[in-house]
Amino acid sequence: MADIEGTDPISGAADETATRHQLTGLIGRSAPLPIWAHLDAMKDWLARARQAATQADQRGSAAAEWLLDNDYQIQRAILQIGEGLPKAFYAKLPGLAEDGLRRPRAHQVAQSLLLASHLQVSLSSAVEFVVRYQNKMPLSIAETWAIPTMLRGRVPRGGVGRFP
Repeated sequence: MADIEGTDPISGAADETATRHQLTGLIGRSAPLPIWAHLDAMKDWLARARQAATQADQRGSAAAEWLLDNDYQIQRAILQIGEGLPKAFYAKLPGLAEDGLRRPRAHQVAQSLLLASHLQVSLSSAVEFVVRYQNKMPLSIAETWAIPTMLRGRVPRGGVGRFP
């Protein structure tokens, strides 16, 4: 892994991701991500999560308190996902043939960044990752523009489907 080679984990993960993407290759159009089809479901999920959080038992009280204090952040992220990547713009993003999923490359870059940072993304780590990635695999302006929205889409998605 990147730590063994003497580079920091973010740079190492960016290099590994770019190399993997070079081997996979780009395709002209990517398949839609499920999150874009389920934005309304995420709003419904958040409403159910808020309700459940008001009735949390002792084991879930810390998570419930966090949700009740920060639900506006999740709501804002859901809105920004819909506004930040309209369907017409999204349809123009190149995809990767990786694993036969045909996901947008910007999505895969965002996912790799989240994994490398253990979900602790800062502006400096995101910039470092993207710059290092682009040393091997340049991104289009549209892809660079899409990465923040892809990051927003990856984080709240974890809760959808796991909550009653």
